[in-house]
Amino acid sequence: MILKNLNTELIAESSPHPAKSHYAIPQLEVPVIFDRHIIAVFPYSTTAKEWWISAGWMEQNIFTGVLVGGNPDVRALESQRLLLNRINLAIFPKLTSTYQLNIDIPYWFRDYKVTIWIYTGIEEDSTEQLIENNEALLLQIKQVVDEINTKI
Repeated sequence: MILKNLNTELIAESSPHPAKSHYAIPQLEVPVIFDRHIIAVFPYSTTAKEWWISAGWMEQNIFTGVLVGGNPDVRALESQRLLLNRINLAIFPKLTSTYQLNIDIPYWFRDYKVTIWIYTGIEEDSTEQLIENNEALLLQIKQVVDEINTKI
């Protein structure tokens, strides 16, 4: 599957080792340090039943520098559910410039594959855009007030 003309770049394809008959596939730690905060994730399985919907949960982990139990990573926010055989869009908050992605795979999967794309276009937050618009509006108001003051 390829996302075309959407300013995307394939960043990772991963398939953890298939589970043995009675063991779950361990958590997938995507071996990439992400610096973009808009990603698309496509989980799929060749052995999934047609009625399965959930493909697990993904979480954004950030590096804090605080070391507790040997792990300096912290889960940033709530985990996001992944839907099987669908492109899942995630827009992570810009808490840090880089982060890692972990995927918890449901125990009933025997094989699991995931493809991840990053958005390479301009990442704009509507809040940032509103602030810029308000700054421009305030400058216009200031100019009008200055013009009125010079006429008085």
